[in-house]
Amino acid sequence: LGVFSSVRVTTADQVDAQGNVPVTIAVQERPARFIGFGAKYETNYGAGVNAYWGHRNLWGGAEQLRIDGEVSGLGYNDAAEPNFKFGVSLKVPGFLDRNTTLDAKAEAVREVLDAYTSTRGLVQGIATYKYTKQIDLLAGLSFETGHVENEQGEWDYTFVGIPLGAKIDTTDNLLNPTKGYRAQLSFTPYPSFLGSSVDMLVTKALGSAYL
Repeated sequence: LGVFSSVRVTTADQVDAQGNVPVTIAVQERPARFIGFGAKYETNYGAGVNAYWGHRNLWGGAEQLRIDGEVSGLGYNDAAEPNFKFGVSLKVPGFLDRNTTLDAKAEAVREVLDAYTSTRGLVQGIATYKYTKQIDLLAGLSFETGHVENEQGEWDYTFVGIPLGAKIDTTDNLLNPTKGYRAQLSFTPYPSFLGSSVDMLVTKALGSAYL
């Protein structure tokens, strides 16, 4: 429910003077800000800690901001430095118009493993347009750059992509469907003329049916 912890809709027992049925909607808002943290330990990769902070209604229009930080690999093979990940995500409903939602994120990641060492950054924005009640269309832009080192050498890379896709949901219930189907198709070209290190196309297809 995002901003709200509960939404209750009730109708009157009788119609009003104009012949309409009065409808009352009662909502309960969740705390605007939230914070959390955790810790883990894996025999393969050592210990790790993470924390996050977020806002569920940043500018009063149900905009959702979240900031995450994680440090892992503590004690992993006596590594000189741990892994880290820092990310910021923002969801903006009603972007440009009431049917469009913007999902934007930025990440910085450092991995120090036996096989390789990697440092990379990602910035991405995807707009989702509700074409019909059952169909969503997606389009966006992503930029990733990084540096990788292993036993064979080291190199830099850059990927500039154009994520495109569509989602179809004909199920009868969002949380507990008993009939209908869901399908998702996406493809992201990474053309070299936009600055990508290599020309590449990534395609994904997902589907499920309920009988």
